[in-house]
Amino acid sequence: MLPKKGRTDRSIFSMSTSYVLRSSGVAVLRILNPPVNGLSKGVREGLVAGFKQATKDHARCVVLGGDGRTFPAGADIKEFSNGKFRECPDLVAVLEEMDKTDIPLIAAIHGTALGGGFETALACDTRICHEKALVGLPEVHLGILPGAGGTQRLPRLVGRSKALEIIISGKPMNMRDATQLGVVDLVIETSGDFIDRVADWAEKNTIVKRKVSDLPTPSDDGWNVDSVLENTKSKPVNLKNIVKAIDASSLSFNEGMEQEQKLFDELINHPHAKALQYMFFSERTKPIKDPKPVPIQSVGVIGGGTMGRGIAMCFLNKGIPVTLVETNSELARGTTNAVRDTYKRSRTYNEVDCERKMSLFGTSTSMNDLGNADVIIEAVFENLDLKKSIFSQLGKIAKDDALLCTNTSYLDIDEIAVASGKPEKVIGTHFFSPANVMPLLENVRGKHTSKQSISTAMNMGSVLGKKTVLAGNCFGFIGNRMFEPYTQQAICLVEEGASPSMVDSAMTDLGMAMGPLAVLDLAGNDIPYRIRKEPYYPHADTAPGRQSWRFLADGLVDAGRLGQKSGRGWYAYPKARTQIEDPLLDELLFSHRKTHNISVRTDISKEEIQERCLFPMVNEGLRILEEGIAGSPQDIDIVWTSGYGFPRYLGGPMFHATNVIGMDVVEKALLKYKSGNCGPEWHFNHVSKK
Repeated sequence: MLPKKGRTDRSIFSMSTSYVLRSSGVAVLRILNPPVNGLSKGVREGLVAGFKQATKDHARCVVLGGDGRTFPAGADIKEFSNGKFRECPDLVAVLEEMDKTDIPLIAAIHGTALGGGFETALACDTRICHEKALVGLPEVHLGILPGAGGTQRLPRLVGRSKALEIIISGKPMNMRDATQLGVVDLVIETSGDFIDRVADWAEKNTIVKRKVSDLPTPSDDGWNVDSVLENTKSKPVNLKNIVKAIDASSLSFNEGMEQEQKLFDELINHPHAKALQYMFFSERTKPIKDPKPVPIQSVGVIGGGTMGRGIAMCFLNKGIPVTLVETNSELARGTTNAVRDTYKRSRTYNEVDCERKMSLFGTSTSMNDLGNADVIIEAVFENLDLKKSIFSQLGKIAKDDALLCTNTSYLDIDEIAVASGKPEKVIGTHFFSPANVMPLLENVRGKHTSKQSISTAMNMGSVLGKKTVLAGNCFGFIGNRMFEPYTQQAICLVEEGASPSMVDSAMTDLGMAMGPLAVLDLAGNDIPYRIRKEPYYPHADTAPGRQSWRFLADGLVDAGRLGQKSGRGWYAYPKARTQIEDPLLDELLFSHRKTHNISVRTDISKEEIQERCLFPMVNEGLRILEEGIAGSPQDIDIVWTSGYGFPRYLGGPMFHATNVIGMDVVEKALLKYKSGNCGPEWHFNHVSKK
């Protein structure tokens, strides 16, 4: 990089930064740490050297920016796990150096300034941003808090309540919102080198010193720290510390920083932080590039129900045209209206956005119209014969390089694939409902699925912005296979005397978004009922161990207790989404226990409920790994945190069992419950040593 005309000096203080002094006295300090200019130790050293050089040069001001595509996008997260973030100078020391200098500092923000990057910008006196830049503090997602003054400087600009909202959400702000809040001083539109453009602006304007740390935190009548802390109970521990740190911004800046550092130090080695950082790295999967995936420029969807519409919207949201096939024109019109209504109800899209997306959506009553689609996704209800019939037709209709996908939760991918006559082109794509909202995509390879089909399906998940895992073909794949022992143990516990609310509250106390019985009521108890009646269900009445739970679950459906949609299930629902214990369930349970000679227990503890629901699920996860159904424990944990409500701050069931509980504890408990005949033996008859 050669100096531009008008520059008088250029020095590189490290491989990670460059310093240039223009003849006008404007110094440009540029971070050179691609791809995202993370604030690693070398960068921090270069920044301190740059500020000292600017003072030595009596510079008018310093323009600070990141070379390439972004302002520093944050700290180097790997340094949190190895402790290098504390190596001198740490980021707090760098920002202290910035506060000490009498030279005005300008942050030239393009790309993303997140976490430590945004904290660095807040330590500057003026923030000038590209119109498409994003700023934010996402540390909440890593189990920590902004630890370089973010909880102290941001409240001084926007107030404590708004700062809490920004930090707790962890979402980046666009320039419109940042400008309205006063976080950004000026927005510039440019297609050239943004840092040079800001330096040009600085040469023509008077720049003043305006330290955020000198500002008082605005009084906030709505701020009540005790009330806010009450809302952080039973949640990741870092939320409580974030509240306390923001509250400390009402103190002097130095006192507030002392509190922030103390609260940060409490979190850095906390199990929640370890788990959330594990999830962060687990989800950073690299796309498969070899073999090269087939580009996706048009998509066909078969079936216009809730799932089919949601899948179609996933592609429409990314600007990819979709043709959806229904059995008749009336259903096709209804599907079009339903998709349009969903967009109109959304707060994300305005009317223009809605119509732009609808212009990409078409319907048909003939699968022949899908002959040119790059991807065809079948999304009819779970019936193996119906799906095989559809794929038999698709094998003749689809072009040679089209990817043929079946959206199924349980069915045998290989049977469906063989029916197509093109088994190498067939893969399972298990979307989660509602598909346009849920972040998970579980791709399922068959034994004939080609490597290119796999790479295309995995790339498709990336294009859709989904957290995508690859599973092998078996009953239930990864997620639903583990969901079986989880829910079956919940039913066994109710058989033995625990109330549905006891079971569910024990699991929500652990951190689950919903308890297992509430989930069954929400989805509909008739769905697993039908699955248990199918020939592919692997655990027949002849399976070893106590099987009475099946008769209870089936009896619930036979009695018309389907869940929320019928007003009764494991609970009663007198009003929509209003869930109460149902005395009528006791009558059904009394008869069931008498028939199967089950005694009521009064000693069922929360600990037992959590162990009996969680540990068999973990054991099934170990089996899945041993069989090669999942490629790694991380894949299992992504499935459960993104699709089944397992708390991210516990890191998923496999991480939690391995790193917090200990597999020796899991094994001992499973053997104890096996000897006590606590449910279907197939859960406990194989305690994996892996």
